[in-house]
Amino acid sequence: MPKIFLQIVPEHSVTFMKKYESLKKKFVKAIQENETQQREYQDLLKQEVSIDVFTIDIDLLPEDISFGQAFRLLPMIQSKVIDPLIPCSFPNLVILNFPSRLLRNFAGVTNRGFILGMLENFRVLDQYFLELQKAKIARDYNELYEDGRVALCEKFADRNEYGNPRMIPVYSGTEYSIPNSPEYSKAMKLFKASMKDIISEYETLLKGRSSLHLSPISFDQVPVDFSGTQIDLLADLIRE
Repeated sequence: MPKIFLQIVPEHSVTFMKKYESLKKKFVKAIQENETQQREYQDLLKQEVSIDVFTIDIDLLPEDISFGQAFRLLPMIQSKVIDPLIPCSFPNLVILNFPSRLLRNFAGVTNRGFILGMLENFRVLDQYFLELQKAKIARDYNELYEDGRVALCEKFADRNEYGNPRMIPVYSGTEYSIPNSPEYSKAMKLFKASMKDIISEYETLLKGRSSLHLSPISFDQVPVDFSGTQIDLLADLIRE
């Protein structure tokens, strides 16, 4: 933008560049403060608080409520386990990706029979998801490997006009814009080598399976429009 402006009115170059650099410094400071606030906000979202509320009977949930809406109310819904419980096996990879692999796949479902049959099961799955995240292997992977990898990416990433690491859109979201360089490749290779035990242990955790006792659901409770993916995720739970 400055180059385009100066090509139009070059006689104002000195005055313009002074004002441009002054504004740029202010923006850099404002952006850095915003990024700090965003990190603090994300940390705040991860915190848990305890409050006393009135419980809701699951049978009183509105007829048109979606599974996602009911799940968000789950801490307030009175626990109602449906006997008999049966042992079910889930890949740790699925459980550790609970929000995307399980919850998101069923969030829009409005079939009341399915919601009543599965809501308590999802309470158990969510609790186990949180427990797995707190396991030493998962914590080491996230706090040592992932945080270190991100720091390394930020160090070698291209910079935007404010001096911050530049992000680019990709299919799965965004990632750092990192130019191909021997220095980056060498640094990342050395870093991964130093983290090989943590990476290996975490991959072993992902390949494992967890056994949970959950309430089975009947074929009648499975919506007719369920996709193959949805049915496959619940295969161990469906009973005649």
